Formats: sequence, structure tokens, C-alpha cells
Amino acid sequence: MSAEATSVAHETVNALFQKFIGPFSATMITPLLVEPSSIEERVSTLVHEFNVHPHLLAPFRKLIASLQNKEVVASIEEQIRFFQSTQARNYLFVNLFQEVLQIKELKLDLDTGRLPAKPNDLLKFSHTARVEFGEESRYKDLMYAAGLLFDFAYYLQKTQIVNTNGVKLDDFIQNCFKKGIEQGKLITRLSRHKPKLTNEKHAPVAALLRQLSHVIFCLLYPNIGPDFYKKLAAIRYTEPLKLSMEIKEFGVHSGMLASYIAESFDIFDPLGEVMSVWGMPHLAHYTKNKAIHDLAAIAELGVILRESFKIIEISETNKVGVNIPELTFLDYTLSARVREDLDESEKKPT
Repeated sequence: MSAEATSVAHETVNALFQKFIGPFSATMITPLLVEPSSIEERVSTLVHEFNVHPHLLAPFRKLIASLQNKEVVASIEEQIRFFQSTQARNYLFVNLFQEVLQIKELKLDLDTGRLPAKPNDLLKFSHTARVEFGEESRYKDLMYAAGLLFDFAYYLQKTQIVNTNGVKLDDFIQNCFKKGIEQGKLITRLSRHKPKLTNEKHAPVAALLRQLSHVIFCLLYPNIGPDFYKKLAAIRYTEPLKLSMEIKEFGVHSGMLASYIAESFDIFDPLGEVMSVWGMPHLAHYTKNKAIHDLAAIAELGVILRESFKIIEISETNKVGVNIPELTFLDYTLSARVREDLDESEKKPT
């Protein structure tokens, strides 16, 4: 890599941490990304968080009192149950977002405790991701967390933390999120046909993190990012070629960016490793890390199929690697050959 390219790469990665990962971490919501399974644990966790942020407790109690239309003061536990724990958690998240972002779209009315809209509506990406993949499914926490990053990016563009030079990215962010959801759903279908896929519930999240990286590139480079991805979407390149084009434009590719994001939040482990070999899953096989190889390969397969074909039929009797190709296009054929060669060499006596 040339000195100029290295400089651009450092600039992009530094901007990622300074303008996205750092501000998101400053909201202090990461401990709440995994939701306890029982109602009592959820309520207890939220009570603790309100005590950590006591300035939000009085507005919340005012809001619930007005909704209950009661003069009797209920306990905070009762008020959380009345408002529902998921909605109460989102109420906290919106306010913690606002403390970092300071934008009118999220401003709390301290006199009434009301937000500009319902918490679920203000966090539309995380709420939608959770609903799309099932409120009680094994994907809910991971998809909710990924959607929350989209929510943060959506509001981040309206702040002084990033300077979009007047470029509005609302539609672009919405389209990236929609693509990530569609790709994620296909990945879950493919995963069912891949025997013994370790960390299967993380596979669809890879698609959302990849799309989030596109959003972040556009937040950091608003004058070139949207047009770049518009042109890229119109061309059917294999994934490694797309990544090389991103490197030429931004210094790093979306897999690298997604890897940094995943590594920054424990909930996404092991997606940091998965995204680090995005476009080249065979690299994980070189290190005999079959779990990462398979997770990256199945996620990429879903992304590529969804981007390349409008209609995809999958028979319930198929297994990946039999009638459904495990790897596609030239780069995936290469990966398959590499794996076959390794498997053969492992069988030979030393």
C-alpha cells in the first residue's frame, strides 16, 4: 500500500472511532444491549439504570403519571411495567442519545416527560429489526443492537459531530437498512441448510454491519460516498472487487470498517473476525478456523445471492454444498479449491 493510501486508511479509521464509535460508546447504553429473559430482571435492570441517570427519573415518572391519569404515586417498578419494559428501555436510549447528540428531533420536554414521538418510533431501525426477526427469536438482541447503530447513524448526520455539507442521507440510510434486513433474512434461510454452523445467530447480523459500513463511509465522505455506492450497486462485481474499489476510494473496505465496529461491542463477538475476512473467507481456513470460515462464507453467500437475483428458491430438502452452492463466483470457487486442497493435505500422513 502506498504512503498516500496508508494515510487515507488511517484518516478513515480514526474518523470512525472519533465520530461514530466514540460518540455511541459515550451514550453508556452498551450494558443494556442484551435484554434479560425474565420480566422481573428487565424491570430490575431498568430501575438500576434510572438510578444511574437520576435526572431522567422525574420526567419519566411525570410521563407515566399523565398516561395513567392517577393521583396515587406508583412505584418506579409499577410504572415501568405499565409502560412496558421494551418501551421504557427505548425511552432511556432516546434520552441517552440526546445527551450526546443534542438535536431537536430527540429533545425531552422536562415539564411533561414527553419525547417528540413514541420511543419505538424514534428508534425505528432497531424496533423494525427486532420485529422483522421475531420479538422472541434468538436473533432479537443482536438484530436490535445492529438496528440501534443505524438509529444512531441516522441522527448523527443531523449533528455537528459529522459534517455532511448539506447532503441528506435519510433515504440512503433507509435503503441500506432495508437491504441489510433482506440479506439477513436470506442468510437465516441458508443457515438452516448448513450443518453444524457455529454461532449461526450471528450470521444475518453480518449483512447489517456491512450495510452500516456503507452508511458510515457516506457520513465521513458525504461528497463522494452516495454517488460511489449508487454506481457500485449498478454493477455486478464479485465481492473482492467491490472491496478493492472501496479501498481505492476510502483507504479501507466495508469489511474492515464492520470488523472495527463489531470488535468495539461485546455483543457482536465473533463478528469482528468474520468481517475481517469478508470477501476472502478462505483466509480463515488457512488458520484452521473453520467456524469463522463457515460463518463468513454463509453470510457472504446470502449477500451475493440477494444482490444478484430477484427471485431465489430454496428447497427445504437441500443442504448447502449439495444443491445450493456453498460458494459462488470466481472468488468463492477459489475458496472452495483452497479448502479442498487443505482437507486433502490433512489426510496425508506426515
